[in-house]
Amino acid sequence: MEQYPYKQAVIFTDEQAAFDAEKEINRLNLSGIKAYVLSPDIEADEKKLEPESNKIRNRFIRNALIGGVAGAFVGVIIFLILKTINPDIFIENPALADITGLSVIGSFIGVILGVLFGAKVKEDMFLGELQDTLKQGNWGLIIHSDNKETSDKINKILQSVSNSEKVLHN
Repeated sequence: MEQYPYKQAVIFTDEQAAFDAEKEINRLNLSGIKAYVLSPDIEADEKKLEPESNKIRNRFIRNALIGGVAGAFVGVIIFLILKTINPDIFIENPALADITGLSVIGSFIGVILGVLFGAKVKEDMFLGELQDTLKQGNWGLIIHSDNKETSDKINKILQSVSNSEKVLHN
């Protein structure tokens, strides 16, 4: 599980404004946050964008494994139900004649569903938009927070310290 699932960012046209905003956020002593200034050289700041990349990778692997096992189990159950209800179905469809056929199909579908369940499309779009904006020569401040309430507070603070600069959140 990610420790900091909520992210907000604010874009600045100059470096000093970004560091001033970071000082303002840190001065508030909010618990459960990590704030980083992002430079236009986003490749150097890649770890600041997603400091928990290992946890995200582990979530994908875990979801794929759980989905695969669950899918195989469902495939076996379907095989047993079909064999009980209509044994002739296996004569008509040789691909289903073996229990492994439905297990493999179930595992495959389960892996796909597990990975899709673990995907955070909205977060990827947020990070992509942030990277594109930084590549245009802007500076940014990204704040990772651990809960929705803190995230809402930070969003209000960013609106006030940004002086109408662009504020992003996932």
